[in-house]
Amino acid sequence: MLRKTPAGDSHARTARAGCVAQTADELVAKNIAAKASMEKLKSVKSMRATADDGGPAWSSRSSWSTKRPQQHAPRVHGDGMTGMQVYDGKTAWMSIAVRRQEEPEVMPADQAKMVEEQADFDGPLVDYNGEGQHRRAGR
Repeated sequence: MLRKTPAGDSHARTARAGCVAQTADELVAKNIAAKASMEKLKSVKSMRATADDGGPAWSSRSSWSTKRPQQHAPRVHGDGMTGMQVYDGKTAWMSIAVRRQEEPEVMPADQAKMVEEQADFDGPLVDYNGEGQHRRAGR
């Protein structure tokens, strides 16, 4: 059952419950503290992850390598083929496994933008009010 209440009444209940609005800076600081500390996050220079996937008739392995500053290389291996995307901080390339493409080609701008965003090693919250915010806003 839904009950309509005057706006002032629900606002008063929120205040009585001790709810306090947090600023963006407080939320970001809380997120970074939960992960470790800014110094520890900045000390990590590279990371690699792998994942296996498959079904009854196929299997694949994906891997992602990311290195500071802004280098990213996701790959998918399956059925004897490897597809990859590589970003070196300036240019993005790709090779498409299903085309049996052996030589990488420069990515179209819209795809390159996605790979560039994935190459952001720290993610959207670290340095969000500095250089990172401008990079994401396309400035």
